[in-house]
Amino acid sequence: MTEATDALLAAGVALQRDHRARLAKLPPADRRAELTERMLVLARTLRASHRGYAEHYRDVEELTPGTVPAIDKTALFATPAAFCGACGIEPDAAQRFLAGSFELGSRFDDQRVLFGSSGSTGDRLPVPYHLLDLGRSLAAFVDRAVHAERPAAARMLYIGLMDRHNGGNAWMYHLRSMLDVRLASLFDPVPDLLALVRDFTPDVILTRPHLLLALGTLAERQGHRLPPAHLLSVGDPLTASAAEEIAQHWGTEPHNSYSTVETGPLAYQADAGRPSLTVYDDLHLLELIDAGGRPITEPGVTGRIAVTTLYRCQFPLVRYLVGDSAVWLDTDLTHIGFPTRATPTTWSIGGQSIELHEADLISAIPAPARDVQMVRSANDTLLFRYALTRHQPAGDLEQRLREAMTTLLRTHGLTAPVTISTERVDVLAPDHATGKIRRFVR
Repeated sequence: MTEATDALLAAGVALQRDHRARLAKLPPADRRAELTERMLVLARTLRASHRGYAEHYRDVEELTPGTVPAIDKTALFATPAAFCGACGIEPDAAQRFLAGSFELGSRFDDQRVLFGSSGSTGDRLPVPYHLLDLGRSLAAFVDRAVHAERPAAARMLYIGLMDRHNGGNAWMYHLRSMLDVRLASLFDPVPDLLALVRDFTPDVILTRPHLLLALGTLAERQGHRLPPAHLLSVGDPLTASAAEEIAQHWGTEPHNSYSTVETGPLAYQADAGRPSLTVYDDLHLLELIDAGGRPITEPGVTGRIAVTTLYRCQFPLVRYLVGDSAVWLDTDLTHIGFPTRATPTTWSIGGQSIELHEADLISAIPAPARDVQMVRSANDTLLFRYALTRHQPAGDLEQRLREAMTTLLRTHGLTAPVTISTERVDVLAPDHATGKIRRFVR
């Protein structure tokens, strides 16, 4: 990294810490009111100055907390010149950069990084970040998700995607301005990753839950003790059974960390013993909205997650719909439950279509199965791959798994005949395109 890069990142860190110190003095209700007002000011400013938002808000007479239209990735894809172009980056230049040779850091120019967000679409949405904004997000993450739990933490190991311009590796690369960070690929052989863990002895490890399990399983087989690191689980749902087994292997409980490429860090699990995420309200206004776009404020009511990135000086997102839903856990609107995918997967089985959510599949898993993946084998045949919880006898699990999955399908309206088979694996393998566990493989 250059001195200019370090200076911009450091300025962002300082700005963020001053901002958070000021917000911390406000009662929760006042803080929420300020964030909402800032969202409205931003929306009205963009309506007057930003071609993309001006078009998006064209049919809205007055922008209020209940009428600011949400925006999703589809709209950003449809008009890249209006959104990416508003940062002074031509869409063609952005795509050439993403398709070109990859170097860690994803530096697009002397002030910005650029990486791609695909999610489940397979298409690459260019996401630019000014280094000042990147510094702000890094400060929030380190101060709240790392040092709040481990004040003396100095060494972090990140295991993620390392072969493309990706938000995760870009953030972690530039986090080296604050911590001693090592980066490794989640597709590296597990024995090599375990050797890295033992040699580096990180204070913090940030990676996918399936890798924390795989590393723990191999260490146990080899008779090695793992360092008692602060474990941050990202990218895939952290189920209760997986969290329990990870804690048995590592001696420390994993914490869920929730973010998206487009928005940056969104929420983190402050208490590993509670399925609750604390929102980064020093970065965003995070809302849960209903099907009509109205804010939900009642705890326990499921809503789609909409994010306004109040810390961004470039590529601002206002009520941006990420692909997940959640519930509020408190009346102050500062804590959400673990998010679940908002969009169901449509299956055609035996000529009949049904819709399933990931949460439906996860909640139907019978013990002692830890995780399940649903795979199409033929038009009327499904394979369910499953991983078994550590040191638990399988017994009649496969029969009960077939029965549970049949019940799940019937409950969601399937009447056509279906044949179900099962296959046991140590851990579910990640998809090479996204690095995530695909629980539905069609």
